[in-house]
Amino acid sequence: MMSMLTFLLLATGCSYPEETFLDDFDAASCDWQTDCFSYQEHAECLRVAADSRTGISDSCTYDPDAAQECVQDYAAIDCPAGSSDAALPAACASVWDCD
Repeated sequence: MMSMLTFLLLATGCSYPEETFLDDFDAASCDWQTDCFSYQEHAECLRVAADSRTGISDSCTYDPDAAQECVQDYAAIDCPAGSSDAALPAACASVWDCD
């Protein structure tokens, strides 16, 4: 479920802050996991996701456009048929450039 702030940022074309992306990514991931597999409560999933975040190196460059696309595409992933294997949207691999 996308937050109202995120919706307004996306609708107005404003830059997508990194912290907002992280929260929205966790929410989209937990929505998908609980909808598709029901093995964890949504609130517990969010807590685990927040606790397990690792720091992104200061040498990495954040791409707000890729972040926006990642969250939008993640929200549209269908539940996999018969397995837990589902690929993340391609844009998610481009959110940070750490070269």
